[in-house]
Amino acid sequence: MNILFITSEAVPFVKTGGLADVAGALFSMTGSFGHNAFMFLPCYRRIKQNFSLKTEFSGLKARMGARTYYFDLYSSGRAFLVSNDYFFNRDGIYGESGVDYPDNAERFAFFCRAVLQALNLLDIKPDIMHLNDWQTGLIPFYQKEQGMLSKDIKSVFTIHNIGYQGSFGPGILPKIGIPERFFTIDGLEFYGKVSLLKAGIIYADKITTVSPSYEKEITATSLGYGFEGLLRAKGVKGILNGLDNQLWNPETDKKLTRNYNLHDMRGKAFCKDSFCSSSGLSDSSLPLVGMIGRLSYQKGFDIIAESIDEMVKLGINMAILGKGDVDIERKLKSMASDYPGNIYINIGFDEGLARNIYAGSDMFLMPSRYEPCGIAQMIAMRYGSIPIVRMSGGLSDTVSDFNTANPAGNGFVFKHPDKYSMLECIKRALCMFRNRKDWKTVTGNAMGTEFTWENSVKEYLNLYSTLTGKQ
Repeated sequence: MNILFITSEAVPFVKTGGLADVAGALFSMTGSFGHNAFMFLPCYRRIKQNFSLKTEFSGLKARMGARTYYFDLYSSGRAFLVSNDYFFNRDGIYGESGVDYPDNAERFAFFCRAVLQALNLLDIKPDIMHLNDWQTGLIPFYQKEQGMLSKDIKSVFTIHNIGYQGSFGPGILPKIGIPERFFTIDGLEFYGKVSLLKAGIIYADKITTVSPSYEKEITATSLGYGFEGLLRAKGVKGILNGLDNQLWNPETDKKLTRNYNLHDMRGKAFCKDSFCSSSGLSDSSLPLVGMIGRLSYQKGFDIIAESIDEMVKLGINMAILGKGDVDIERKLKSMASDYPGNIYINIGFDEGLARNIYAGSDMFLMPSRYEPCGIAQMIAMRYGSIPIVRMSGGLSDTVSDFNTANPAGNGFVFKHPDKYSMLECIKRALCMFRNRKDWKTVTGNAMGTEFTWENSVKEYLNLYSTLTGKQ
């Protein structure tokens, strides 16, 4: 099959979140299964700065509304990049300083139209298009309602996080080339706004999301954020994301101060001592709890901010890496200044530092209110950092509670998104931590858990085959 992935970000080119990991992995893995895989993404400034690109076409035109925009098409292997300085020559990907760009609807509508325009010039002829999140939601709309591409080409639309709905005021319609007649409850209207996510849901041939549990949540509960009825009617398939075990391997990770594996954990102890020393944490014998992610309400970091006093009293150290909500950042930094020997916080993101937190921490805390899939808990287990998670989405599919009734568990799970449930779960984990035999068992279970992309890719390939009738 000729499989075309269309995405707003993908490793190794650009990454702001898990979408990039998924898109990059599926693109590379489907090719390794013997299929012809291609990819389209915007050519952001940082891609131009960091990659050597080949010019495929210059001065191409994409008409959108009353305006005509010019763009160039670059390539790197089988990845094609849409370049337009007006829309993409910026410091950020979706925004700057925590604020979205006000013209994001136009930026990604243009990207969709440019992709379809370029496909008519390239000798690719895709059998199927795999689209990702609201930024690509207009592809099947332009294909089917405006005839910009053959309707014979099937499409899969993956929702990575339904909380991001691509909603904009109705005044955007003429700017992105959509007649007002489509602004209806059965069309693109969603609570008085235009939803580009809804366009993808309605017009794509099949909808998927990133874990079986998240599929159930967004079709049957308020976590569908108003789309649950439409998703039930349309049908959604949850396919669990995988993990690149070569990229995330404590035995070969060059960023670590010492490598290790399940059978020789001395390197992990060295990593912990080294991290505590470099980060100013005073007592490396205390359990170290790591957290890496977007500092947001969704991820439960507000719960952390209100629980720090109690957590420190439990006798733990904490290492937090991330950025996000300004108010949560402020509270966490204030708490860190109150407990300089117990709490390390870095506002931002650095992959080398993240790897050393995974390696140096004993436990990894994820109190998410909802988590479509999550990759951090998989990485943590791979590095022998035992996850403490709130039961939601992909966390439910990847972490099982370790207790006397379930000695095969690979982490610790709590049910309610509040500090009381979280603190009780942390206490349970600490109790196990002090029992060397139990801790060795749960560590072995966690590090032995297999998260590979192979099974996920096979599920997607079966889905593509069902839609196209091709193998």
